[in-house]
Amino acid sequence: MGLSAAKHVYFRDTRVPGLCLRVSSTGGKVFVFYRKIASRPERIVLGKYPDLTIEQARGMASKNNSVIATGGNPANSKREISNEMNLKELFAQFGEYYGQQKRTWPEMQRQFGVYLQKWHMRKISPLSRSLTSSPCTHASGGSAVPTPRTAPSNCSAPCLTGQSSGDGRTRTPLREYAPTKRSNGRGFLLPEELPQFFRALDAEPNKDIRDYIYLSLFTGARRSNVAAMSWPQINFNRAVWSIPEDQVKAGETLTIELLPEALEILERRKQTATSEWVFPGTGATGHLVEPKKCWRRVLEAAGLPVAGVARAAGNSGQAGGPLRLHDLRRTLGSWQAIGGSSLPIIGKSLGHADGSSATAVYARLNNVPVRKSMEKAVRAMRIAGKVRRKW
Repeated sequence: MGLSAAKHVYFRDTRVPGLCLRVSSTGGKVFVFYRKIASRPERIVLGKYPDLTIEQARGMASKNNSVIATGGNPANSKREISNEMNLKELFAQFGEYYGQQKRTWPEMQRQFGVYLQKWHMRKISPLSRSLTSSPCTHASGGSAVPTPRTAPSNCSAPCLTGQSSGDGRTRTPLREYAPTKRSNGRGFLLPEELPQFFRALDAEPNKDIRDYIYLSLFTGARRSNVAAMSWPQINFNRAVWSIPEDQVKAGETLTIELLPEALEILERRKQTATSEWVFPGTGATGHLVEPKKCWRRVLEAAGLPVAGVARAAGNSGQAGGPLRLHDLRRTLGSWQAIGGSSLPIIGKSLGHADGSSATAVYARLNNVPVRKSMEKAVRAMRIAGKVRRKW
């Protein structure tokens, strides 16, 4: 159906609500998402045709519809980008909170100025794939100077905000360019991997392991802390989990916000609890120990990389090593970054501390923005994973 508007004509897609093809008087074609949200019309430009195919546009429109269905507004992320800091500002913030404490900070600053000068004023979220395609050819002054192997990894620490690429994946600036080394793990679960991961996890017959993995993902806590979680540490009224200092890497009591998904699991387990441990075990510790075999079983059921098993040609997923239990913690942090959360917010939610001025920064943060950041990340994972059930 054609809709005229000024010098443009809009053609609505008959399959996906809100998707339109806008055709200009000069023949240019652009995919646009148009919906009324809370009685207010919102228009989001998705991309030009044929750079963006109809299937890709439908996928993007479907994701926007999913956000709307859960009470969100996909146009807000576009507006947030306009107020977002650029790469240079982010690097300066990284230096203030973290970099100045590093022995390699002077060299990181030098490499950032030489090899990433071209992108200093770029906004973080829409950074193009050119950032990862050939950083070795863009040195200061326009000369082509080979980037040292350490340059991308040294400068990538502050670049945690994910970006969307043409094939539908969510990528992280500079991470892809980092030199190939011995791979210990994947990093985090990609959006297209979440549906099969959640399906495999829901089908896991061992409910203790299933709950353990979900709590690890929803809290971002270290796997050893989740295994040793005890009921006295849980405050259901305040919805927080307090880990004593003798169990925390930083040596300070750690308080973790418990989201509704985590509370549902804990409340259900509390009803049948017969031990002080949330996950009781038969070993010397009295609680669960890292369930490597069960984790492997879940990954195999999901068709995701498993340590020691070569991947079949054509399998989907990100190359670079198997998923580890520790990657559940990284997944929460990565999805917080994708959602635009700041480094201090992510750091506090994951219990990061280095005994320096960064710890003071975390201490000044109240728990409200931390909880909101975690809620936003988990909500995004649930949407990407097509999960609507309770736990």
